[in-house]
Amino acid sequence: MPNPAPPSRDNWLGTDDRGRDLFARLLYRFRVSVEFALVLTLIGTVFGIAAGASTSSGSG
Repeated sequence: MPNPAPPSRDNWLGTDDRGRDLFARLLYRFRVSVEFALVLTLIGTVFGIAAGASTSSGSG
């Protein structure tokens, strides 16, 4: 099969110039992006709760 290959039944988005499946690479990058977003959300939530708790505890 020539590289890059057009989409086929085995490679839904085709392959790149090195013969790697583009759909598999896209899914992997999507997973990395989602994990990064979840980690940042968790960090922001922890800092937000800490800041809110420290601000409200002094005026009670």
